[in-house]
Amino acid sequence: RILHCAAYIASNEDMCNKPVDFWLDNVKLNNNILQIAFEFQLWSGPIKVISILSANIFLENTQHLKTESYIFAQRSLQQLIRWYRQQHNCSFISILSDNVFGAYEDINTDIDQFVNTLIMKIISQQENDPSTSVVLTNTCTTECEILFAHDYAKVIIWAMDNYDEDETLLVSGQTISILELVQLICQHANFVGGFTFDNNVEYNRLLYDTNSIARLNPPIQMTSLSTAIQHTIEWYRNKKCKESII
Repeated sequence: RILHCAAYIASNEDMCNKPVDFWLDNVKLNNNILQIAFEFQLWSGPIKVISILSANIFLENTQHLKTESYIFAQRSLQQLIRWYRQQHNCSFISILSDNVFGAYEDINTDIDQFVNTLIMKIISQQENDPSTSVVLTNTCTTECEILFAHDYAKVIIWAMDNYDEDETLLVSGQTISILELVQLICQHANFVGGFTFDNNVEYNRLLYDTNSIARLNPPIQMTSLSTAIQHTIEWYRNKKCKESII
């Protein structure tokens, strides 16, 4: 079995300035992985390939996004998987979820990771100026789905043996408003400085329904959102502490 999580990404600025590079490199990477898996199984037997897609492929108004070339490369991977299944009956599948968060991620404000970035901004404000509100570039009333990375990993492991369909497996997280999410992060981070929203920032909604995983009803116990946020905050603080010692 092959778990394909690889992708060529960088800061939004780099991806905006070099769309050809990011398109070609990502398409080449994806093509090579699926082709090698296909050729190898001709003499070794069936190989299951699970490709992890970016939820950005379902964003509307992609022409305005700095990561447009990467998004189209991800869409081409999704279609290529379908064609391998159709033409060669390969056991290739794809999985995606929106707004995955958790420990052990390289938090970088130039590469949008949403929940982890919110945690970083709030903790940074607490350490540098705890009496001042932190300004967040989101719309407070918008709802989003977020999924703890540990739970996502459990779904992926389950899918290795239990999912083999043409359509991408869409994994739903917990639905929460951005306001409620920020309040939860502030609570677990013990941040009392308050926050404000820059409502002039356009929120790009996703256009897909993540009910397919609910239909399959895998025997997976999901982590409560409160516990997941607390775990991620503790990891981030420990990470910063270790980095300050080095």
